[in-house]
Amino acid sequence: MNQILGSKPLFYRVSEPQNRFHFCWTRSKGRWRLQGANSVRGGEEAWRIELRAEMRALNSILVLKIACESWPLSNPNGRTASTVHDQADLFSSTRKADIEISARWLAYRAGTGHKVGRSRPRARGARSKMVRHELNLRHLRLMLAVAQTGSVTKAAQMCNISQPAVTQALKKLEAHFGVPLFDRNLNGVFVNGTGRILASRVERAMGLLDAAAGTLGTAPRLTASTARLKALVEVAHAENFSIAARNMGIAQPTIHRAITQLEEEVGRSLFQRTQFGSIPTRSGQLLAQAAQLAFAELAQAEMEIAEAVGRGTLSITIGGMPLSRSYVLPGTIAAFQARHADVHFRIVEGPYDTLLAGLRRAEIDLLFGALRSPAPVDDVIEEHLFNDELVIVSGPNHPLTRDGAPDFSQALAFPWVVAIPGTPARDQFDAHILKMGAMLPATLVETSSMILMRELLHKGPYLGAVSRLQAESEIGNGLMIPLPLAIEESRRAIGLTTRANWKPTPMQDEFLNLIRAEFKSR
Repeated sequence: MNQILGSKPLFYRVSEPQNRFHFCWTRSKGRWRLQGANSVRGGEEAWRIELRAEMRALNSILVLKIACESWPLSNPNGRTASTVHDQADLFSSTRKADIEISARWLAYRAGTGHKVGRSRPRARGARSKMVRHELNLRHLRLMLAVAQTGSVTKAAQMCNISQPAVTQALKKLEAHFGVPLFDRNLNGVFVNGTGRILASRVERAMGLLDAAAGTLGTAPRLTASTARLKALVEVAHAENFSIAARNMGIAQPTIHRAITQLEEEVGRSLFQRTQFGSIPTRSGQLLAQAAQLAFAELAQAEMEIAEAVGRGTLSITIGGMPLSRSYVLPGTIAAFQARHADVHFRIVEGPYDTLLAGLRRAEIDLLFGALRSPAPVDDVIEEHLFNDELVIVSGPNHPLTRDGAPDFSQALAFPWVVAIPGTPARDQFDAHILKMGAMLPATLVETSSMILMRELLHKGPYLGAVSRLQAESEIGNGLMIPLPLAIEESRRAIGLTTRANWKPTPMQDEFLNLIRAEFKSR
């Protein structure tokens, strides 16, 4: 757990109706401990209350123990001690819930995904797996029904379930998020601000699942559990039941049973078993895609609610193509984190096709780099921000830097470093060579790495074809020399690529607007 959570103190503030406690989780001897204290007034007597909590990892559970001491300020020696779980009269259930919320927040902030509660034995052979956003889809549907009808009774009738079951579902959701989702009074149950955030995301998530179910010709609403849909997504991605079970930390028969039950519900075969693995059928691909996007909506709900109440860390995942990694993102991220230090950025690198697949599966929030114009698939949209062009560069000591007017035929006699096939930069380079009626250089290095290009140019007589903006820093520092060799029609559109139905959180939207303001006028 030390390696998971680290040793840096993490702070969490709890507000109570009349008192304010400041909690600080710190690591000590392999466990995390919390301490807080405040003076409160009970009747005519002033009391001092000290709070203590301890958390340790056991299997996939963060076991939490909470205790307190209280004594009247007029009699400091008259202390009484209690464990919260045993004597609620000495420590209100509200404060206990606040401590549990802070523990969940700590696990979320550290990225562990642990559940907080009592330990349970694992299935034999299963390994623990840290999973986030383990929300009950049935509870979410009930919450949405209450938000739409403004009545627990009407929601129960609509969903053909008892009223106490609806009430219990709402309580569990509010405990999960750590905030009230509804305002309750004599006139009914009314969704509040955080509840509206969740209801909007749940409606989008259920719309994705129900649309997929409708396409498959099954029931109007998909009733599959979260566990079954997660199993579907994992097997579809791994194309192997054993690997999927290991990734999820569950026994292989469990994941087989989940897929079988899901296939019975939709009335379709979701996987084709072959000698190469379990390949998702078209129905399996459709449903897995919908499930993954639905889970992404729920993840957005978690972050948006945390953002609204000032708790937790927002994450933005960017698919960074070569230009964005060296020219766009460093300055933009630094400027944004100067405003919002708690925003976590994750930059994913890779070929365009890999990044696009991650974007469509909601593993990546947005792509930044060269646009394909038009977009290669219908479920993503491209936003043009500015143009770039290719430039031919060499190292400082290259022979062509001493030639006043080199031509391209001379340049082709040297080894080259160019982009990998299929990229806009490479397509433009190849088209220019073809238009000249020449052959590609005999010695060629294909890479998207700016570092590799720079080092090759310094270690040999290499020439490079690279984005002018991408090489701006190296050219400015004298590490690369631009040559007076032009590649015709090398202007490229640079911009954002996002999912067509993506709804960013307010913080993500602010980051997008910062990029637009910075680069759209260039």
